[in-house]
Amino acid sequence: MNERRKRTHISAVRRAAALRELADLGCSQIKASALMGCHRQLVNRICRKHGIEMPPAIDASKRKEVIQTLIARKQPRIKIAQALGVSKSRISGLLQEYGIEYSNAAGRPSAALTLRRVAAIQEFATLGLSQNQASILLDIEPCSVSHLCKRFKIRMMDKRGRRPILTNMIIRDYGKEGMTTAVMAERYSTTTNSVSATISRLRNEGRLPPKPGEAKRVCEKYGISA
Repeated sequence: MNERRKRTHISAVRRAAALRELADLGCSQIKASALMGCHRQLVNRICRKHGIEMPPAIDASKRKEVIQTLIARKQPRIKIAQALGVSKSRISGLLQEYGIEYSNAAGRPSAALTLRRVAAIQEFATLGLSQNQASILLDIEPCSVSHLCKRFKIRMMDKRGRRPILTNMIIRDYGKEGMTTAVMAERYSTTTNSVSATISRLRNEGRLPPKPGEAKRVCEKYGISA
């Protein structure tokens, strides 16, 4: 078994063990997916493969009452789906089945709430949190966090929890006294090759100055006075 397959296998086994413990605690699949930072479909697939039975989030006989309560609180469809432990697409069918009217604008956040979320996400980014972690802490969907990051140009760790890309950190520190590639690599917990490759790319993009003497060499090459 190669290293990549081995890591995937170990991850699946650990997730299955975690899901068994969550099932014993009475946790539903939708709640488990939020706690583990993965999609509900993945949780469902692991449960079926390993024979894990997780309780529903809400008993079917109480669904209508719960939906009406959440709509009265102006909760979005995704929150209703999470509360019921069903997919977002299933909510439309339940609304028709129970004859409940729902406005798509009901669950939209206000401008003030959006700005508060953006401020929180910006602070999470400085702490090195991922978008999935931010979505759990803010109790919103990962896609909502991703949308806000793109809209307000916030750079966070990716969904797998890897460190942020080096670009911004290198641009910030490049040229400072003592900031060699080795020092940068140690500071960013990466390799000198990664730092060197990123610096070369940024130079080619014109986002970092060229190497000392490089500008003069280029001018001489094309017969231009530096």
